[in-house]
Amino acid sequence: AEEELITGLEELCQQRIVSEAARDVYCFGHQKLRCFAYDDLSTGRRRLFHRRVAHALRRCHVKPETELRAEIARHLKAAGLPAEARAFLQQPAQKPKAANRVPSRSIFTGYEHYIPGSIRYPI
Repeated sequence: AEEELITGLEELCQQRIVSEAARDVYCFGHQKLRCFAYDDLSTGRRRLFHRRVAHALRRCHVKPETELRAEIARHLKAAGLPAEARAFLQQPAQKPKAANRVPSRSIFTGYEHYIPGSIRYPI
């Protein structure tokens, strides 16, 4: 499965549909391509995608900052989990300790080219 993914990414890079922005980070070459790819997903696949993004962000940020809390809640809602999104937003926001934070926001690049209106996440 990993080799198929890498082969597919290499083919997309050769066709200039995506480009490698950094190590293991790929970005769509144009916003219209990103929107087309997102719109082509089934509802079930979109929900799964949003749920995985929300849970990955929660793992990276044990106690997310206020700005990230809204983004996580948005993904939970888009995943079909509005009650979980509301409950998450109602939890008191606390600034994470340095040990709980991802070293740099720069590693979260790629997904913003996939989801309209989102911050950056790795592909």
